[in-house]
Amino acid sequence: MRQLGFDKILTQLGFNKPQIAAALGNVIGRMTQPASELATHASLQHKTGLGELIGYDYEGMDLQRLYRSADMLLKHRDALESHLFDGALSLFGLTETITLYDLTNTYFEGIAGGIKKAKRGRSKEKRSDCPLVTRAMVLDVSGFPKRSRIYDGNVSEAATLEKMLQGLGAAPSCTVVLEAVFRSLKTDLGLRPVYHQIDRRVEGHLFVSVLAYYLIHTIRLQLKAHGIDGSWEAIRNILPGQVRITTTLQRRDGKTVHVRKTSRPEPAQQNIYTALKLSANPGGTHQTTM
Repeated sequence: MRQLGFDKILTQLGFNKPQIAAALGNVIGRMTQPASELATHASLQHKTGLGELIGYDYEGMDLQRLYRSADMLLKHRDALESHLFDGALSLFGLTETITLYDLTNTYFEGIAGGIKKAKRGRSKEKRSDCPLVTRAMVLDVSGFPKRSRIYDGNVSEAATLEKMLQGLGAAPSCTVVLEAVFRSLKTDLGLRPVYHQIDRRVEGHLFVSVLAYYLIHTIRLQLKAHGIDGSWEAIRNILPGQVRITTTLQRRDGKTVHVRKTSRPEPAQQNIYTALKLSANPGGTHQTTM
C-alpha cells in the first residue's frame, strides 16, 4: 500500500482519517477475506490487527461508513487508477505497453430490480438465470490494470468491443485475451456474486476488488522475484497463523502487567516477510502496567 502511495493519494483526494481507515479496511479486507462489506465489517471489528497497525479503532466504525467509503473510492476511480498504475510502473521500472483487454460478467443474488445495468445475458459462470453486469478492463502487459468500467450485463463482446476499448483508452493494437488469465481477480477477490441492490453500491463493490488487485499483483511480483510463486489463495492461507497476543502477568505488589506482541512467525511466513522486506514483528511490543 505504501509502496504504491495509496494512503497518500487518498489524503490528496480529500479523505479524512476515518475515511482513509474505512477505505483501507475495505480494500485490505477484500484482499485477506474476500466477501461482502458486511463480512468485512465483522472481520475488521473482531478478527484483524489492521487497526493496531494503522492506529485506528475499527470497533467504533459502523457498517454504513464502509458503504460510503466504497462510494467515495468509486467517485475518484479515474484518479486512483491513474495513480496506482503509474506508481506500479515506477516501482518495477516498467514501460507502459497497453496490450491486454479483459471482459467478464458477474451475477446478482436477487432480482436486482433497482440496478439499471443489471441485464439477463450469457453468464460465464453458467448463471444465466440471474441478472448480470459486465466488467471491462484494459491492462498493461505486466498485468496492472489501467482502466476499468462496468457495462450492461447483456453486452456482446463482438458488438461492443471496439467502443469499449476506445472508452477505456486502449491502444488500437491491443490484444483480447482469455478471461482465465485474470482468474485471481474474479475468484480470489470476491467478484461473484453481488448482493447489492443500489447502482453505485454495485460499482463500488466491484471497484474495491480492482483496487485490491493492484496491491495483490504488486505483492506477487515481488514474491515471484524471490522464488515464491504460489497463487494468492495459497499465500493468503499461510499468513493467518501469526497473530497478536496479549499476555497478562500479576506482580507481587498487586499490579497487573499486560504485554501485547506478535507471535513468532513460522518459516513460510518468515520467507514472505523477508522477500517483501517487512518486519516479522508487525505492531511491535507494548507493555502496560495497571
